Amino acid sequence: MQKLKQDVIEATDQINQSWVEAIKKAEKEDVGLDLTDVISKFSKIQTELMIKLNQAEERMKKNKGFFK
Repeated sequence: MQKLKQDVIEATDQINQSWVEAIKKAEKEDVGLDLTDVISKFSKIQTELMIKLNQAEERMKKNKGFFK
């Protein structure tokens, strides 16, 4: 369970960091914000997180819960 929590926190941090990087890049280069790159990273991170959540769910089914 702790590993799953850490995975969620890391995914959230990666998503937030991609926004920060995109905003800083747009400001530095004095151009508009490229949302395609940000959304692409978001989608990739979310997909990876869903895989981890599905794996955790499968482990829970095999063990009939988190604590067994």
